[in-house]
Amino acid sequence: MKRVYVDASDKRKLITIVPEWDKKARWASTIAYGKYKIKTHEAEYLAIIFGLEEIQGDLEIVSDNQGIVKVLNGLSRVTKETRPYFQKIRKLSENRLVRFTHGRKDFNEAGLKQEGYSLLEIRNPKLREMKRELKANTKRKTLRYMQRTKRKDSL
Repeated sequence: MKRVYVDASDKRKLITIVPEWDKKARWASTIAYGKYKIKTHEAEYLAIIFGLEEIQGDLEIVSDNQGIVKVLNGLSRVTKETRPYFQKIRKLSENRLVRFTHGRKDFNEAGLKQEGYSLLEIRNPKLREMKRELKANTKRKTLRYMQRTKRKDSL
């Protein structure tokens, strides 16, 4: 069974799909949805639909949206506004095994890709940690610089 990570970003208005098994090709798809008047949870459904359309065979789809995963697994009710997405996903899931799994945001490769990490960094925790430390150091240096310039301005 192939594993696919999906995520929709409200801030960046992006949908990202990252297949886990494709370690060599570094394949990922990102689509901007900012020009469409849809909500984040609808974009998350669209990411799942896109993944189901693009990738054949049995899939495990990992999303960080626990509510959507519950709905797709039949543990929660479908709302009127999301019913068309739900029906489309069910239709695309026919005649193959599709499992919907909730994954934490920290480990969702699609979410990390949206935050600016390359797939190489995402799949190598040491590189990801180095990038986090670099960001933190840059932020600290910027704050210190801002504090020094404020003191000079006040003198």
